[in-house]
Amino acid sequence: MSNRAELVCVAAQDGKTLWILDMKKDLGVSPLHASVSSPLVVGDLVFVGTGNSIDHKTHKVTNPKAPSFIAVDRKTGKPVWQDNSPGDHIVGGAWGSPAYSVVDGRAQIVFPGGDGWLYSFDPPTGKPLWKFNCKSHEKPLAAGEDPTPIQLPATPVFAGHRVIIPVGVDVDTNDKGCLWAIDARKSGDITKDGALWRIEGDAFGLSIAGPTVQDGLAYAVEMAGYLDCIEVETGKTVWRHDLLATLWGGPLVADGKIYLKTATAKSWSSRRGGRRSSWGRRTPSRTSTRDRSWSPTASFTSREEDAVRAGRKVSRERAMKSFAFILALTALPLGSASADDNWPQCAGRR
Repeated sequence: MSNRAELVCVAAQDGKTLWILDMKKDLGVSPLHASVSSPLVVGDLVFVGTGNSIDHKTHKVTNPKAPSFIAVDRKTGKPVWQDNSPGDHIVGGAWGSPAYSVVDGRAQIVFPGGDGWLYSFDPPTGKPLWKFNCKSHEKPLAAGEDPTPIQLPATPVFAGHRVIIPVGVDVDTNDKGCLWAIDARKSGDITKDGALWRIEGDAFGLSIAGPTVQDGLAYAVEMAGYLDCIEVETGKTVWRHDLLATLWGGPLVADGKIYLKTATAKSWSSRRGGRRSSWGRRTPSRTSTRDRSWSPTASFTSREEDAVRAGRKVSRERAMKSFAFILALTALPLGSASADDNWPQCAGRR
């Protein structure tokens, strides 16, 4: 998917372009900023969110009849089916990606909508299976009140018969959010009875990244800087770790450790023969005014400002400790009873 709302197919051997579906020209799609959905191939079909969105000046959906979700023949690039269920209820951009699973013998493709609803379809036909309003935790709107910009930028994740997805928004924020677990065995509008559990309010902030699930545990990030470990079965929070840095990307679980990237640094980890090898690399932002320099003083100040915005008071000692482990490698053992006790710290700056 290009940022110009083009779905492009190229040959893996030589990069030759085989076909291009121009969703602006052919489907009337009008994205906000860019189309960024990741295509998902299942059999002979390619599923992708088109990115149909509002106009940034009028804040109205430019073409509500344009599809938000499509299935394309992977050999020809021709649409097989399309759906515009979000219509004129889209509240901002639409950047989520689809997910696929077979639940109790029923195959389904799930799309996060720019209207805050999660939609499930029969993959070959596009027949709607179920839908769930992920904004239903919000207080009802008063007459004439505009909807909040909260929607579904993240990719949903299947865990057995559950679909887990957080709500989010496309700006750096520390606002309260909600993490949902939805029963994918149901049919129709399942907003009233489809939630298996949810974590909201002060317990979980807004997020634009889908969780990672392994061994009955979901690892989810909040934009405000928390990494959460949650029991998939019950929705109980096992532990919550505060990195004191913005988190936009989701966690990666591998080799018994969790890897993730903050907004100011990239970190890697490796373990060789029982010894932990730790190293990291700082990646300064070219546009962020908070990434002023490499010095510990400036980095401490930015961490402190992040913490104040999040409503959290931190000591200088703790902030410097955070600075150290963000710049260096960090890896958290899976399922640890206490993140703060088990998270390895690297003294000094790399």
